[in-house]
Amino acid sequence: MLIVLATVIIAAQLRSQYAHWLVPPRTEPDVSQLLFNLNDQILILVIMACLLQICMLLAQRPFPKYQLQLTFFLVSAGIISLDELICWSAAIRDAVSPLAPHIYFVFKIALFLQGPLLYLYTNALIYSNFSFRGRQFLHFLPAMLFLGCLPIIYTVLGDDVIAQISEDYLVAFTHPLIKLCFWGSKLSLILYGAAAFWLLKTHTARLHAIVSNTDGVDGEWLRILVIGFLSLWVFGLSGELLSQFSFMLSFANALGLLENYIALILINALVILNFTRAKLVQQRTIEHEHEETPPSYTIEQVNRLVDSMQHRKAYLDPRLSLEKLSQITSLPQRQISIITNRHFDKNFNEFVNSYRIEHAKELLSSQRCTVLDVINASGFNSKSAFNKLFKQTTKLTPSQYRDQHVA
Repeated sequence: MLIVLATVIIAAQLRSQYAHWLVPPRTEPDVSQLLFNLNDQILILVIMACLLQICMLLAQRPFPKYQLQLTFFLVSAGIISLDELICWSAAIRDAVSPLAPHIYFVFKIALFLQGPLLYLYTNALIYSNFSFRGRQFLHFLPAMLFLGCLPIIYTVLGDDVIAQISEDYLVAFTHPLIKLCFWGSKLSLILYGAAAFWLLKTHTARLHAIVSNTDGVDGEWLRILVIGFLSLWVFGLSGELLSQFSFMLSFANALGLLENYIALILINALVILNFTRAKLVQQRTIEHEHEETPPSYTIEQVNRLVDSMQHRKAYLDPRLSLEKLSQITSLPQRQISIITNRHFDKNFNEFVNSYRIEHAKELLSSQRCTVLDVINASGFNSKSAFNKLFKQTTKLTPSQYRDQHVA
């Protein structure tokens, strides 16, 4: 349905805009007669971008299960843009209203779906054992409630009011029930965006407890995009709030138009990064997370852990994880976590990287080697992560430290 409607829209726009190429006009073309203005065309671009990205995702083989949530997220984004186009484009509204006067409410269900789908996509991406269970479907309960309320909305409004809405969409916002649904959908987007952000934040903290190198696998790209969508939804809500004041109406309209431009950028960025970075995200579930914490540890266990780092130099392995170190030391994973946290007051990531930084300082002080050589020889797998951590630890860049300590 989206493909057919978008194709018709584009064809009509091209015909309206470039018909004078086929039949030379007697006068200059009147640009005011164009079917769509620039803002409508941005909405069309969002719809077409969603359609293209959906086709790319569905053509992927093998099809990762986390792509399913992303596919439906793009469907909801396309429907939201289509709904805005129908409601605010005079040309589309005039064409659609006689055929389907109730269409102004049906597509609003996508507003209740987009937030939960982003949240579920985040879950599916970072947790390898994620699956749809009964409780997951509770996230779609607001959307189902809205769908169930549609007959009530139609009955309460009546045919006369619905006919007025087809002439002027702003009439819809004079009814309390529609206002409740509208503001509820806006708040739902923000709540789910915040929940997705919190989920990624806690995921990073857990990774630091089990992996020594988190650069590239901690979902930083996804966190940035989630912040982007959350900011977009806050941006949209702010515009709607400002539109309640007549003296701010022009500014609110400008914010609404800018929101469409940002949405186009974010949707394209989301899919591009999904293809290039999603497989790098560390999909782990910490099995001992809810187990009872051991009450103590022995000095012998501490010495065994320190020996693995100082003499066996386990930290030089860029892929060193809690699981690997457990095999090296013959200590349970949760015992190592307890020792690093209680005895050294560091999480696993900080504990291992402290040895790597000391090793890097020795290399920088003893010989004239490049910083890249030092990075590779110290167990780091990222120059940016090394530079950031080295500066935090020594208050100097690697080059400054070498200049000060090489005789």
